[in-house]
Amino acid sequence: VEILGRVSITDIEAREYYDTHLEEFTNPVTVTLREILIAVPAEGGALNVARDNQAKAAAAAARARVLAGDDFGQVASEVSDAASGANGGLIGPIALADLAESVREQIEALEVGAVGQLERTTAGYQILKLASATHPTPTPFDDVRESILDNVFNERRLRALAEYLNKLRDEAIIEWKDEGLREAYEQRLAEETSGT
Repeated sequence: VEILGRVSITDIEAREYYDTHLEEFTNPVTVTLREILIAVPAEGGALNVARDNQAKAAAAAARARVLAGDDFGQVASEVSDAASGANGGLIGPIALADLAESVREQIEALEVGAVGQLERTTAGYQILKLASATHPTPTPFDDVRESILDNVFNERRLRALAEYLNKLRDEAIIEWKDEGLREAYEQRLAEETSGT
């Protein structure tokens, strides 16, 4: 009670915390994709050039259909070997940062609704379409105000409690009856001080 009475946080301090930690309250960029994958099966670990060429031609034909106006989801349902083919090639929404770097670079170059180039992956030939994307948007201050007040108050309370305990410890007169307990106590204090 003595400690809690001395710890407080104002709305102004909460707003300052929000402004300086805005990235904590910002939703990440997410994307929804559609994919078509024409698999290239490896035979005993070896690449079959004829099958690779056949898969590449099938993927190029699928991309040509989409570019000519066929519905991407319909084409994906008909020809894609990916699990997503069952739902029209739909993937996501997924955080852009969670995608592999090569996929992220390809997606970042596309406008919403655009179809990417034919890409060779370890699984086969892939075509991606950027169906939608969100922009990074901060959660409004009023929606996170209470959690900021609670979190910062708790941090300050714990800091004040640690300072109070250190003060009591420094003022205490301890008579050690067991040298091993004294050593364990001093080791624990050293760990707390070093933050381990």
